[in-house]
Amino acid sequence: MRGIDICGITDSGSAIFAQVTYLDLEHCGEKLETLRQYRDGERNALVLFCDCSEATYKDGLQVFPLHKVYDAFVSSATGKLWLEWVTNAVPPSQK
Repeated sequence: MRGIDICGITDSGSAIFAQVTYLDLEHCGEKLETLRQYRDGERNALVLFCDCSEATYKDGLQVFPLHKVYDAFVSSATGKLWLEWVTNAVPPSQK
């Protein structure tokens, strides 16, 4: 899907379309426009993960801080393994 980084389905069957960027919210106009193309009334969930301080809604799209996703991931068991792997640059199969 052009312009979409993440595509998923909620438990209720709604589609989730998301974009991910390191840009701050003020510089995400193009990404927001791309997500708006996937709007289907209230049926689809549209999310932009970016460099912002807190979660908010902007024109019907959910905006979520990328750093919070990263922090939650690296504090999980899988995230800790991933972080160890990428910081050591040694494939897990060679440890």
